[in-house]
Amino acid sequence: MLKLMNKTSEKQIYLTKYEDRKAAFVFAGDYNAHHREWLESVSPTDSHGRAALDFANVSGCSQLVVGPTHLAGNRLDLVFTDVPETVKVTTMAPLGTSDHSAISIQLNLRQNIPAYTVTKEVFLKGRINWSSVREDVSRIRLGPVLSNPDPVSALNEELKRIISRRVPVKKVCLRSNDKAWFNIDCRTARDTKQAAYRRWSHLRTRETWDAHTVARASCAAVYRTAESEYFTSAKEKLSTASDPHKWWSTLKSVVFGLRPSLPALLSDTGQLITSPKGKADLLMKLFDSKLCRAPAPTSELPPAMPVLTKLAFRSKEVMRLLLALDSHGGTDPLGMFPMFLKETAAVLAPKLSAVFRRLILTGSFPMCWRNANITAIPKGSPSSDASNYRPISITPLLSKIFEHVISGRLSRYLEHSHLIPANQFAYRKNLGTTDALLTISHKIQQALDCGHEARVVQLDFSAAFDRVNHAGLLRKLQSFGVGGPVLSILTQFLTHRTHRVCVDSCYSDWCSVHSGVPQGSF
Repeated sequence: MLKLMNKTSEKQIYLTKYEDRKAAFVFAGDYNAHHREWLESVSPTDSHGRAALDFANVSGCSQLVVGPTHLAGNRLDLVFTDVPETVKVTTMAPLGTSDHSAISIQLNLRQNIPAYTVTKEVFLKGRINWSSVREDVSRIRLGPVLSNPDPVSALNEELKRIISRRVPVKKVCLRSNDKAWFNIDCRTARDTKQAAYRRWSHLRTRETWDAHTVARASCAAVYRTAESEYFTSAKEKLSTASDPHKWWSTLKSVVFGLRPSLPALLSDTGQLITSPKGKADLLMKLFDSKLCRAPAPTSELPPAMPVLTKLAFRSKEVMRLLLALDSHGGTDPLGMFPMFLKETAAVLAPKLSAVFRRLILTGSFPMCWRNANITAIPKGSPSSDASNYRPISITPLLSKIFEHVISGRLSRYLEHSHLIPANQFAYRKNLGTTDALLTISHKIQQALDCGHEARVVQLDFSAAFDRVNHAGLLRKLQSFGVGGPVLSILTQFLTHRTHRVCVDSCYSDWCSVHSGVPQGSF
């Protein structure tokens, strides 16, 4: 083991530990290590003791044996692990004539996964009277909204009042052990059966037994009815669904039942995190650690004459963006859902355009639009490794419409001014990875035809979107001629932002955004 420790470089140990966080290590044996400060050895510190301490520090493992394990008083038998919470070490008396203590190691590999309950409100969109909703939206007085110091918040409050008045809501209680067809009627019948059983257990009379028997039979009948109705409805949805997302979600709920959106996650200490709140906190800690808190380097870019300082748009563009929203999208951080904005686009677009023009005139981006709910998306197949997830920001819907208006003008300005390099293929209209591959293939073929060598250097920036320096980005925009109210809007868009992770309707605490741009925004 000591030879292995001496040959293993710090880089190798780092890669072994951090490439796959699903792995856990336990190293045990007679290390014959002497270290007076660390192991309280009687003998002087030697190379074995220093190598063992270096191994623990580099690998991130803890040494769990306490007290001497040799008759001479030295601690020679050691146990290293990077998941100390799951390993229990006990020092016992020597066996037979051995001069070493016996070491017992217990691994807590079986962890209890407690059940959890999630309660959330669901909009009953199929029961909305959209004619009444559109009439209410048309009656919103634009004057008081625009005269408010925060017109966006004023408009949001008006729309939320209409939603609370016109959109029916149902509270849904989901338990981790429930079947997909287990509805509120099933839960009521089960509670009635359990109450009847408790009465019989307490009184033990013929009457209470008969009542329990009736309640049990009634509960079974309710279960059968709910299961039959659920599968009948699922068959109808599968045969008539035109949206692929809805079809697949229905099929998965039928085949797998109710499942959490994320599998159990493994923490840094080796504990299995199963509750939605625990998963959200773990992911928030991970995403926050990827943010860059270093100050922006001093820029050598000279300030340019402001060119793009203001912009104009028509209400028809705002209405087109509203109509392009996905009707099946979820609720944003402000309680708005896409179908509401899409169905009211004709009457809402003029009012929303007036608010947008006020924001452009004053160069402001409201604070209520700078909060985002993060949804963790796996980078491949869902796994228990939290580092295999990337954050997608769910920002307010009205904010996305406003961002789309700004980004469209900004992109056209940069394109027409030839400020974007010709070899930049990502995030540009009518360009993509195919163009990049064709360009590289053409360059390589040209070099080979001329008898030259062709070498390709590939670079991958880890967490590139999360580590964008805000101050550096704004200085770059200034050097490109972006100024005035447009630059002010972009500055406020990037500053004082907060986000939190959402897992199955449970949220982590809010955290400040120190760097990066919201993935999932325009």
